[in-house]
Amino acid sequence: MTGPAHGATHGDEGERGMMERNLHACTGDRRAMDDAALESLRIDKWLWAARFFKTRSLAAQAVAGGLVRISDQRVKASRRVRRGETIQVRRGPQAWIVVVRGLRDERRPAPEAQTLYEESAESIERRTSEQARREQAEVRRARAQGRPTKRERRALERWREDRSERPAAGERSDRDGAASLPPALPRP
Repeated sequence: MTGPAHGATHGDEGERGMMERNLHACTGDRRAMDDAALESLRIDKWLWAARFFKTRSLAAQAVAGGLVRISDQRVKASRRVRRGETIQVRRGPQAWIVVVRGLRDERRPAPEAQTLYEESAESIERRTSEQARREQAEVRRARAQGRPTKRERRALERWREDRSERPAAGERSDRDGAASLPPALPRP
């Protein structure tokens, strides 16, 4: 029996060893040529590699649904994207406007994926302001949910009592004639 385990040299390793070596050489070469050798790439594959979508099929569905545009035009999943093109991506409430800086046909870690595009300043500003607006809306919604606390209930009862003691229809009550609203109490 010949092979590396039995003292054979590199030249004697047989057909299987040579195939494994070639496989490793091919995959290594492919990763080295990734960005430089590719001139264009399918948009669904690029979106997946740039980590805008978790799977390639989700990226293809987004493209088919009109959530991805290249130069303000709706595209198909088979559309080839090139460096320098502007892509608009919408995923749920978030939207990005990015310029393609690199092409890669395999998914890599997030820091590497972020090198494939450059987000415009307008897009970053819009996304951060939209995020802040959504967070504020969540806070407002959280206060109004559920039953009132004992403190809020008592404040509401006092407000109702004050309203029942207001003047007759022809008389003015406060500065502008409107009954005052209950005080807003923050929840602890």
